[in-house]
Amino acid sequence: MPKWEEQAALVTGATGGIGSAIACELAARGVAVAVHYHRNAERAQQLCEQLAGVQSAAGRRPSAMSAFAVAADLGDASQVEAMVAETVARFGRLDILVNSAGYFDDKLLGFMKPEDWEQMIRTNLTGVFHCCRAAVREMIARRYGRIVNVASVSAWLCPPGQTNYAATKAGVIALTRSLAKEVGSRGITVNALAPGFVATPALERMPKTALEEHLSRVGCRRAGRPEEIAFAAAFLASPEASYINGAVLAVDGGM
Repeated sequence: MPKWEEQAALVTGATGGIGSAIACELAARGVAVAVHYHRNAERAQQLCEQLAGVQSAAGRRPSAMSAFAVAADLGDASQVEAMVAETVARFGRLDILVNSAGYFDDKLLGFMKPEDWEQMIRTNLTGVFHCCRAAVREMIARRYGRIVNVASVSAWLCPPGQTNYAATKAGVIALTRSLAKEVGSRGITVNALAPGFVATPALERMPKTALEEHLSRVGCRRAGRPEEIAFAAAFLASPEASYINGAVLAVDGGM
């Protein structure tokens, strides 16, 4: 199995709160990281500079090989394939895929437009399919790989107003478990994280009183930190996690 500093990763949605924390955690362990973004090119470049600094300070690899930013609409298969190909061209390999791109847009189903549903399916679920499909082809050739899909506790809690979001995250979990059985014999593991409430800018959209009420039901009585999700992702992506496959790890503080 390759050592951390020999590996390369692709992190989708890396400009988000959880995605950037995961990219930083992997970089700190010596992994070269392809930073995916859709629209926020400036933030992606800032993150690349941050990752290069982390790795250069640790003396792990030349800064030019530490990270690069790559844009793609994850709902477009051809763009995803080009993104994976560029990652392999830049780093010579792809060992880790973390699918952290996604969003939520709470609405009661009766007031949800068809396009609201379709866009969320395209981003949160179809995007994961496209990325996994492109990545496993590279990983199978090397007979090694780690795929970590970021789902959500909403997949089984199914809160009102999240019929679209919960459906996509439940789909991610089903995709994860099926794919794990398909590629496990090739040295590739596929697992999912299910975060609960995490202190990201997206959580700030929730009314304060509603958030406090929800957090009162969490065993830890607080929201999680992105770094806590990132540590769990790095664990599942580690060479040592070779017999954890098809698992769904809840990182929710005890909801």
